[in-house]
Amino acid sequence: MGGGDNEEGERLGLQPGGGEAEVIVEAVEAEDRSIPHCHRGWLRRRITLNKGPPGGGPVSEARHRSGSRIGQVEVEDEPRRKLGGANGRCRSGKRCPNRDQDAGGAAERTGHGQVSQGGAVFTLFNSSSSHQVSVTMTPHPAPSGPVVAAGLSPAWQSIMRFDALVPGNVNRATEIWRCASGKVLNVAVALHSLGCDCRAVTVLGGVPAAATAAEFVSLGIDLIAVPTDAETRTCTTLLDSATGKTTELVQNAGPVTAAELARFIEAYAVAVTDASVVVLSGSLPAGTPSTIYRDLLGVTSCPALLDARGPELLAALPCRPLLVKPNREELAKTVGRSLESEADLRRGMEELRELGAGWVLVTDGAQPALVIDPQGNWFRFVPPSIERIVNPIGCGDCLAAGFAVQIARGSEPLEALRFGMACAAFNCGTLLAGRLERPAVETLVKSVRIERA
Repeated sequence: MGGGDNEEGERLGLQPGGGEAEVIVEAVEAEDRSIPHCHRGWLRRRITLNKGPPGGGPVSEARHRSGSRIGQVEVEDEPRRKLGGANGRCRSGKRCPNRDQDAGGAAERTGHGQVSQGGAVFTLFNSSSSHQVSVTMTPHPAPSGPVVAAGLSPAWQSIMRFDALVPGNVNRATEIWRCASGKVLNVAVALHSLGCDCRAVTVLGGVPAAATAAEFVSLGIDLIAVPTDAETRTCTTLLDSATGKTTELVQNAGPVTAAELARFIEAYAVAVTDASVVVLSGSLPAGTPSTIYRDLLGVTSCPALLDARGPELLAALPCRPLLVKPNREELAKTVGRSLESEADLRRGMEELRELGAGWVLVTDGAQPALVIDPQGNWFRFVPPSIERIVNPIGCGDCLAAGFAVQIARGSEPLEALRFGMACAAFNCGTLLAGRLERPAVETLVKSVRIERA
């Protein structure tokens, strides 16, 4: 292979007719603003064929069977853009207006060649539509931009362990730990622990601000913190060793002024310019407009995961986030009714999908999670059994981080969700949220079952 840090690939067989082609996969920036923003997160690769297929001239086009464009195919120094596929959809499940019906249809016919790359599938075409080739390719994932975690409700966390917690009595803790927390910071810590290039964007104020900043410096995580007059909230976790139960005492976030919120949005817009995936999560401080997540998604050009509830979730759905993940209680509050039966739950999830959500995941504690994809297919994720639950706080944040990491690395959403479920399971057995160990998570992935529901 040719040199260069970003050149990856291997010698690949071509069919029909035999012969070989050398395929190089390298990272490229997606700058074509005419492409729908929901697609731009995938435009990170360029495929180069140094040698065309035998008997039919050089390959001139590549098409993804799902319809999202993946960059450029360069053949003999002549770049040509990939057009859409037969069903005109990208991996986020959204319709792609940049498709070619005739060629896309041909790409879907039985026997036509496809390129398989890290979960994505492409078809290579010669200048003559009558000659197609089949290439199998397994390169390493191309490098991508950071994953950005953003939210307005960080926390400084105290975790206290008791031999036996007795309500109404004086209880003396046997151990105590303190760390930065809240959804946005938990996600960032989990991303970092998985080896992901990441940055966090939030607001910090008061005494906890310095402690949080110091912790992120020690961890080596890029933290963009907009100063606020409101002191960052403190939350407390009570662990009862006798019963194994966890009690969480939550302080609501203090109000953020209009000027502080404007600075936060500006900082976020800068932070996501090179992002590969964004995770927006957390409740809103008092007085924050419910349209804040919609406004943030409006300046986001990569796939986004939204972990929110209520009016702020509903307001953001027209921006078509790739995944939304309320828990069952949060979904009930969002749709404004109880969800007692599974039929009730499914109707609530379908409402979110119809309003613009791509994938909808609803968790329910240790119970299997229910998922609906953009096409209306249902799945049930059965998590691995956990021998000993130490502290369940932050499991949803670890699920979000695991999903985002795998999407950034090119996984399909279904497999990214499997990895996220494994991250959540691992987090149950740890004391501090987000301190994941990737080798252990990858072992747990094998125990996550996906069933048609």
